[in-house]
Amino acid sequence: KGRDKIKLLQWQGSGFVLYYKRLESGTFELPEYEELNGSIVLSYTKMAMIVDGLSIKNIATRKSLYSTIE
Repeated sequence: KGRDKIKLLQWQGSGFVLYYKRLESGTFELPEYEELNGSIVLSYTKMAMIVDGLSIKNIATRKSLYSTIE
């Protein structure tokens, strides 16, 4: 609604971790919803960028050894 709150659910092997953050000002950027998966799937890097208030829409990734991890 207001996009000033975010909840993240993460599986960590033996159970789930729930993260909740509320911004004092500004809004979170919404990532693309994947209908095929029925959810939003993000890499850790993209999730951290959203939580930190950075834009993920114009990310240009460079080819490297770790480019297949995304």
